[in-house]
Formats: sequence, structure tokens, C-alpha cells
Amino acid sequence: MGCWVKLVNNREKENLLVEFLANPLEMNDKIANIKIPVPFKSSGGVIRQNEVAFDVYKLDGHYCLKPCLSEQERTVANLPEELSFKMEEGKPVSLRGKIDGNFHVIADAVKLLQDEVELV
Repeated sequence: MGCWVKLVNNREKENLLVEFLANPLEMNDKIANIKIPVPFKSSGGVIRQNEVAFDVYKLDGHYCLKPCLSEQERTVANLPEELSFKMEEGKPVSLRGKIDGNFHVIADAVKLLQDEVELV
């Protein structure tokens, strides 16, 4: 499964992503919509990777990933209403602490956004 980024305003693509990485304290808005694979548990305990869309926001010095799923879908995917993190020395740090069962989602989102900057 591939990943993709859909920016809120394509004309400002480079500026948004560069600012996301270089000046994380200066943005306060939705900056992107991304899709990344997330494990879902289906019947029989089978786990499958399904692509989930997330809105990416910059809020008060940290970032927030909000899954575009219903409450029932979030429960099946074991995702909270939002995943919050900050950037420290170029690396994501979950605001839930070191033992965040969904950190892989945060890491995948940051990697995707960083890869997009390199492609610009």
C-alpha cells in the first residue's frame, strides 16, 4: 500500500512542508491531509493493513493527527480521537509518552511529510 499527501493549498506546498520541519512553533492550522496504512483487526483476529486518512494540524507548538474515521472505525483500528506529538531535534516525540502504542502512526506520518519535502 502506498502513502500520499494532499496539501490544503497546493500552491504553498513547499512553504508549508519546509515550515512544518524548520519552524514548528510558527504554524496554527490544518497543514495537510495524508493517508497511511494502519493495522485493523477483523473477524477471526486477522489483522490487515488499511489506508487511513489523517488531517494534520499545527496547534500551540505541537502537531496533531486526526484520523478521518467514525468512532466505531477508530475502535476497530485501535486509534484515539487524535495523536499529538512535537518535534525535537528533527524527530517526533509523542505527547502520550514513551510508551505510545500508536507511535508507529506518528512516525509514518512524519516520514511521509519529510519525504515530500525532499521531492519538492
